[in-house]
Amino acid sequence: MLSVKKLLLLVIMLLVAYKSYSQFYIGGRVGANFSTITYDNKNIQSSFKNDRKLQQGVNAGLSILFSQNEVLFFNADIFFSQKGMKVSQYSSDGQNRYGYLQVESLGRYAANLKKNNYLTFGIGPYFSFWATGNYVTIDNATGLKTKSKIEFETPDFKYNRFDGGIVFAIGYLFKNDCKAWGMDIKYEVGMVSNAGENVDGSKNRVLSVNLYYLFKFGK
Repeated sequence: MLSVKKLLLLVIMLLVAYKSYSQFYIGGRVGANFSTITYDNKNIQSSFKNDRKLQQGVNAGLSILFSQNEVLFFNADIFFSQKGMKVSQYSSDGQNRYGYLQVESLGRYAANLKKNNYLTFGIGPYFSFWATGNYVTIDNATGLKTKSKIEFETPDFKYNRFDGGIVFAIGYLFKNDCKAWGMDIKYEVGMVSNAGENVDGSKNRVLSVNLYYLFKFGK
């Protein structure tokens, strides 16, 4: 099973592998997430079918871009990402708010729109660690809000805190000899259930809109 140390080791390996590329950019990313979850248990999934809403969140962190030529790009990101689900029912509304430390590595094909301007299409894996979480319930009659922290492990049950899946991306990129910046839309498909011991598991689904600003590093 993955661990936080293995996630960090993966980032280092990506940096070493990609540093051989001729152009290397590093900077920051920030974005807005719109997420939901799908339950492993079909009965639970069906019961929330008409009540589920998208949970809003943010993501922010480090972004690295590598390019060998004007067609194929690669990027590796490490960042904090808020995910979860919102449920709207007659008597109360609920929110599952999850916080993940995440690593992505995407290969991108770039279509040259004009000099230094590209339309990019990307796909690649992600791996993440479920770091924080809470449940929020709002009584629709009184407006009373109740917040409780997620317990990842008790004597009775245990969650799997490691996630992984596939990311699809489409975006715009400006890149020259000094800097790179752009935006993209990503759809993240979680493929690892958080089910552990004596708990109904679920998988993440996230649509995000992201902005990047990077500076060229080295020659």
